[in-house]
Amino acid sequence: MKPGAPIIHDEPDAVGIADAEHNIAVKIHAAVGDVEKALAESDYVFERTYRVHQVQQASIEPHVVVTYWDEDERLVIRTSTQVPFHVRRMIAPLIGLPVKRIRVIKPRIGGGFGGKQEMLIEDLCAHLTIATGRPVRFEYTRAQEFTSARSRHPMVITFRAGVMRDGTLHALDMHTVSNTGAYGTHGLTVCSVAGLRGLATYRCNNLRFDAQVVYTNIPTPGAFRGYGAPQGEFALESLMEEIAEALNLDPVEFRLKNAVRSGDPIPI
Repeated sequence: MKPGAPIIHDEPDAVGIADAEHNIAVKIHAAVGDVEKALAESDYVFERTYRVHQVQQASIEPHVVVTYWDEDERLVIRTSTQVPFHVRRMIAPLIGLPVKRIRVIKPRIGGGFGGKQEMLIEDLCAHLTIATGRPVRFEYTRAQEFTSARSRHPMVITFRAGVMRDGTLHALDMHTVSNTGAYGTHGLTVCSVAGLRGLATYRCNNLRFDAQVVYTNIPTPGAFRGYGAPQGEFALESLMEEIAEALNLDPVEFRLKNAVRSGDPIPI
């Protein structure tokens, strides 16, 4: 993001990148109320920054794909995936076959947790089977699972919270920088969920979410169980705990006082 940093995607035909020069894939902004005014009105203002690191699903079974032609001249893709219909839809234009000539078989898989919600090696096997006419099998090693599969998005989350003397949340301002690695994949949606969960758990009339999803040179993150919610909730609940301690409030009562109620609309 800093001036002079190497540009990850400088391809002339790259589209849909918010700010390629600064490696920003996506910018997100959402607001309710007047956060700056509410912070100025608050009796206490807290600012904290939290970091969530990259972790891997480490499913017992790695990514495994077997491809072959069946007796009806369909390309069969037997793959450890969570999304067989997505695989079929995405792979068809890549290999030049109509969907009706592709059969994706999803056996019981040895763990996924979101990490098998993308097409990673199915197209490689398919191309080899088409080129050779032979069955092809490809299985990731454990090391390849860490370098070439998917993981949780690392994030840096900064909260500013305005709190009234009676313990009422008056403003929540959340800024997130989410690391999507070399490619975008689930970057937009995961970061959006982090913002939703970070700002929708407690009642507050003044909310703001600003986020940047950035390209870097780490292995590409993707879907991981919770899909952004663990990052947002970790930062939010850490903040709530620190506020309660600083104001000498019971942390449970502080949370209950501000918790959303049944029937409350999603605020942001």
